[in-house]
Amino acid sequence: MLLQLASDVTSVIQRAATQSVEVSAFGNGCCADQIVLPSADWLSHYREEALRAGTNSLVVRAYLERFCFDTAWYRKSKSVPPIGSLTATAAAEHCRQSAAQLEAEIGLLVAN
Repeated sequence: MLLQLASDVTSVIQRAATQSVEVSAFGNGCCADQIVLPSADWLSHYREEALRAGTNSLVVRAYLERFCFDTAWYRKSKSVPPIGSLTATAAAEHCRQSAAQLEAEIGLLVAN
């Protein structure tokens, strides 16, 4: 998931190098010839919603998708359990599963 996020962010930054960038309360996202960033008020709203619900939030998913992020990729990832909520055995298993997922993601990115 981390590598996919880095890839998505890199794509937006590459677009920003060749397109105009504006700030607006409405219509934000990557358009054909420009990138429109949200106003400070909307950015605060998106941030609070992302902290509250992550990609389970329709508002967050819509925002990211307007910037060409594939939110389905992030929704497939397992949520991180709260610190201290797992036994030592369960925590070790969670780490093994996360490592296997990262290994798979690296394989997908290297193959493409």
